[in-house]
Amino acid sequence: MFTSMLIRTYQRMFTAKTGKKVSKSPKIQCVITPFSLQSKRTRIALKQKRSSMGKFEATKYQKLLVSRLKEKRGVM
Repeated sequence: MFTSMLIRTYQRMFTAKTGKKVSKSPKIQCVITPFSLQSKRTRIALKQKRSSMGKFEATKYQKLLVSRLKEKRGVM
């Protein structure tokens, strides 16, 4: 953890009925770190790369089918 990432900044200080000073803070559900953000960026980039490669392969296959149809028509 870094010092700039203060998780406990949302503490609420108050005095209890007994006169004691008490602090309450929300429970930490998920700590967002620079590493987790980097992993998220990488995951999204891979997803986009797979999508674009799939589209490229589909157009390439479509061209192949068209050329085969033309050959078949030429033979007959």
